[in-house]
Amino acid sequence: MTPDAVESALGGDGTLPGGMPPEMLKQLVSDPELMAFLQNPKMQDVMKIIMSDGQEALQKKMAEDREIREMVMKLNFVMSDAMKEK
Repeated sequence: MTPDAVESALGGDGTLPGGMPPEMLKQLVSDPELMAFLQNPKMQDVMKIIMSDGQEALQKKMAEDREIREMVMKLNFVMSDAMKEK
């Protein structure tokens, strides 16, 4: 992801859609393991579950599927690290 691409996506408040700071996006896309997770069809299903069914449905899915649990934990870890650096 180029700096110009990030700049063009910034809103008037200096954040990306959803309020994500540009630094967090840069850190997320620089992690090859995380990018592989995000391209995994299972993770795409997780995103759909979160948006349509909420946190309880995600918790259930994580309890049922170890791979999904690991993906969500990795995503949370990377995002919390990015927030610390902010």
